[in-house]
Amino acid sequence: MPIHDQGYRRYGGSKAPLGQGWTVIARAGIRSMFAKRAFLGLLLLAWFPFFVRAVQFYAAANLPQAAMLAPSADTFRQFLDQQATFVFFVTVYVGAGLIANDRRANALQIYLSKPLTRAEYVFGKLAILMDDALALRSCIAACDPNRKNAAILL
Repeated sequence: MPIHDQGYRRYGGSKAPLGQGWTVIARAGIRSMFAKRAFLGLLLLAWFPFFVRAVQFYAAANLPQAAMLAPSADTFRQFLDQQATFVFFVTVYVGAGLIANDRRANALQIYLSKPLTRAEYVFGKLAILMDDALALRSCIAACDPNRKNAAILL
């Protein structure tokens, strides 16, 4: 049947709950970032200090000869200072193309023609950046054997 012969038909599917449109944008953006090899390489490079600190904490907790490596509040502050550079580069790499790619492909008009507010669109793009930044920053709290220094991260 040609398109011009079709009349209006009511949508028969289920409606998504209001305010959940940003999750689709965030999920698609995160999936596209993890598909890029350059991003994965940058992420592995950024996680290298985490692996070094994890070995340090393990050695301090399980080897009596490595008691000098015991974590302190200063250890966590140094880690966060080291990660600041990686967070900057990951944020620039991820954030540079978020909205620009949508404008280049004219997808912005498609997004905003759906029942999606501008705030949900922006929040979905912001969620992509926050996911990547938190993936770099929050991993060190899992290594603290006593969990007493985790409050420094907040």
